[in-house]
Amino acid sequence: LLPQTYMSAFMEELVAVLLKNSNLLPAQRIHVRLASNFNMPPAFKATFYPEAESCKVPFVSKTICAYQLQDGEPVLAMAMFCQEYGNDAPAGNKRRVYVAYLDTAAYLDTAPNLAPGPARTATYQAMLQAYLARVQPRGFTAAHIRLHP
Repeated sequence: LLPQTYMSAFMEELVAVLLKNSNLLPAQRIHVRLASNFNMPPAFKATFYPEAESCKVPFVSKTICAYQLQDGEPVLAMAMFCQEYGNDAPAGNKRRVYVAYLDTAAYLDTAPNLAPGPARTATYQAMLQAYLARVQPRGFTAAHIRLHP
């Protein structure tokens, strides 16, 4: 597993509490790690999207992953892709976060008496709640969540 950061430790503990309270515990503990965290400079975006007006808007890009240890090996259960727009963003994006996620529900190890669907939903909701609990005190005021059909 990747090393823990303050953010991943906070999220991992809160995810554990939320899942325990939901009675939809996966078979193994969920480990949360911050896989990437970097400022997306406008010049970088302009290289790929030279015509886009959004290239002028700075943001922080984060990838947050949830793992389970199965047979001693880390297995990716979910990844959240987050864009954080701070105080330096224009009014439309100022202090907002955008979240998209990718889950690999087929690999989520659940208790024998629990269907994967409810455990997957509970895990996703716990991850999202933990992330929002971490960014709200940092001054973010709105979250936009991209749902996959």
